[in-house]
Amino acid sequence: MPAKNRPLETGPTASPEPLGAAPGFPASAEAGSGCLPAGRPERRREPRYRAEGEVWLWPEGLQIPEIHGRLVDISRHGFRVAHQCQNLPAGGRVRFRHAAGQGAARVIWNRIVPGGVESGFLVL
Repeated sequence: MPAKNRPLETGPTASPEPLGAAPGFPASAEAGSGCLPAGRPERRREPRYRAEGEVWLWPEGLQIPEIHGRLVDISRHGFRVAHQCQNLPAGGRVRFRHAAGQGAARVIWNRIVPGGVESGFLVL
């Protein structure tokens, strides 16, 4: 399977495979660099797939303008985006558009990384 379409391996038996930095972010902000601390169980229920391309997010009910970012990975029910908006609240809803689809999503988590922000979304 080509690297772009191969699932990301997760869990204790997975062999680590660096994803590389998201476009426009320093190497220290590599996707997947937020590895779980030792002893913390993996909670992901779906495989993640590498993804790339532009993402547009339109927060609903907030005074935040359109957010432009880069797709980092996707799963069957969600996706991760690297962007620059530090005001996007967890729990908020957004409309989105990227190469893999468009629709509505909920912000599940945000993480400040060197050079920007990463956010995880659940597609609604």
